[in-house]
Amino acid sequence: MNNYNDFIKLLKEGLIRTHDMRRYDSTLSINLDSIGLKHKIVVKNKFVYEVYINDTNKEKIDILLDYSKNIYGYFPSYFYITLNNNLSNSFIYDDELFEKEISKKNIKEIKIRFEAKYDDGLYKNDNIIPDFLYHLTPDDNVQKIKEIGLKPTSKNRQTYHPERIYLFTDINNHQNILKSLKINDLKNNIQRTYSLLELNMKNNDDIILHTDPNYIIGFFTYDNISPFEITILKKNL
Repeated sequence: MNNYNDFIKLLKEGLIRTHDMRRYDSTLSINLDSIGLKHKIVVKNKFVYEVYINDTNKEKIDILLDYSKNIYGYFPSYFYITLNNNLSNSFIYDDELFEKEISKKNIKEIKIRFEAKYDDGLYKNDNIIPDFLYHLTPDDNVQKIKEIGLKPTSKNRQTYHPERIYLFTDINNHQNILKSLKINDLKNNIQRTYSLLELNMKNNDDIILHTDPNYIIGFFTYDNISPFEITILKKNL
């Protein structure tokens, strides 16, 4: 970041794009140094970076979270707590859980993993929209989907992320995705069946598709999908 105007530009654009942390890690580090937050930034790739923190000051950590989400366009997905006895544990990021865990007195180190909210810059389609996309949903949701279509949700997630709809391009992948969903349900003591949906995108040029480093077989979107574009192919899976 060369000057104040660059900073303001980042601030204005932060809510609608993700900035490559391989270029901005030193800027973030300078900002964190200025508030006295003891830290180390490790950039994994352009989608993911981790911040190691030797400080439990909630106000300082909140500034890190605010910078990451609102300026650079990344969200916290996991956090890791290491105690003074070197025992450690990992958690899917949740604001209340995070605040509870860092309030403990015997913390040696905190690590927060941040993932890109968008990998494709501004709200535009760098990804080609296929004629058809597919989606798996619990059978309990089908009636509502028939009425109002698909709307972004963050429920029943495996990792924390902003509300979104996950889609895949190859119908043959639905068995593997279904298996993953069932395993996740089993871990959470949930028993339910799923429906396979086909989404006709031929006349939907407005939908914006994003990629996720944890979901390489398809896309996600923050856009609503009309019930008129949805066909239910299979139920009770």
